[in-house]
Amino acid sequence: MPSDSMDAAVSLTSKSVSAVRIEAVPIVANSSCRGVRVAAPGQREKTKSQRRLKILEVASRQFKEQGFEKTRIEEIARQADVAPGTVYNYFPTKDILLMELVAYHREHSPKALASLLSAPPLEPTRAFLQFYTVMAEESLRYLDKLLWRHALAAFAAGSWHEAMEKRWQHERELITYQVAIAKSLQHEGVLPRDLDVAALVEVIHACGFCYWQQFLVRDDFDFPLFLDKLRANLDFIFASVVPPAPHAPSAGQ
Repeated sequence: MPSDSMDAAVSLTSKSVSAVRIEAVPIVANSSCRGVRVAAPGQREKTKSQRRLKILEVASRQFKEQGFEKTRIEEIARQADVAPGTVYNYFPTKDILLMELVAYHREHSPKALASLLSAPPLEPTRAFLQFYTVMAEESLRYLDKLLWRHALAAFAAGSWHEAMEKRWQHERELITYQVAIAKSLQHEGVLPRDLDVAALVEVIHACGFCYWQQFLVRDDFDFPLFLDKLRANLDFIFASVVPPAPHAPSAGQ
């Protein structure tokens, strides 16, 4: 290029650059990326939670219909519309899946107890029998007695610490609910003010736990028998801690 032409080009370019107005321009996604959705972290967690719940719901149904032994992870995956590997990612074994099913439904027990806890019957035996009736009905809603036996065996023989901790945490929560009932009765004057309600509930819960285990593992121990046994214990306990009502004086006194 001739020197004068080059000088003219440089001069023109310098003038053009000086006239350029630099502004912040928003970055627009390439058209090739359109239609590709990248889930936000919150959405990913929500999706995982929904997938986990779907697997649990299908497993609950399959366990009831097919039995624990005959239920296959592949069939649970198919009905949950996920890959078998996805089920194993959430629940490494079928025992863990069953224990997680127990834990999931136990998390919802406070909803069923809300009415009772807010206004328990003022007759102590009736109040605690109602508590155990609600809990038993909730427990049998998602697992029958045979499945509960598998769950108890899995809890006893398993080495999954998290599941074991959840189980005993649930027992502690049941005790807390019963303490609330006892304190409500104490507030109403039904139970003595100086009564150690925490110790009282420990005794009641031990009785309830004992008879509940018998109900689950014995075919000859039905639910009415469970309630009868527990009622007899409750009557004895409250007769021992609640002072008898004073007798009204007779007309001749």
